[in-house]
This record gives sequence, structure tokens and C-alpha cells, in this order.
Amino acid sequence: IFGVGLSRFLFEQDVLEVRTQLENRITSQVQKYLNYIKINEINISPPESNEENIMFINIKYTVPRLNINDELNINP
Repeated sequence: IFGVGLSRFLFEQDVLEVRTQLENRITSQVQKYLNYIKINEINISPPESNEENIMFINIKYTVPRLNINDELNINP
């Protein structure tokens, strides 16, 4: 997800506050630059294994004008 500034979050701790900031950033940037897309849900989660340096991002969205529902998965 280029343009959102994910690189700003690369070395942050995996805590609820940072995940909330990241979710808010994604939402605000989509509203600003892709206002024809409606975000339905954003899930940011650490991996199930003990690898601490990665996280998964899942964005469920709708493009109302085209009647499209889809999701984007950002994985390492």
C-alpha cells in the first residue's frame, strides 16, 4: 500500500496503540486519495508463530459504483 507511509511504522513495537495508528493512517489516506473506495474492515495482526518482526494487514473494501467487494492482504 504505497502512499500510506507504511515505512514510518517499520521499526515500531507491535502494540495496540501502533496498530490503531496504522489503521487510522490507512483509513485517512484512502478517504483522501481513493474516496471512491469504502473500507469495510482492517485487520492488523502479528503472525501466529514466534516471529516478532512481521505483521499481517488485511483490508476488506467495497467499490460501490462498480458493486465490487474484495480484500487486500499485505504479507511479508
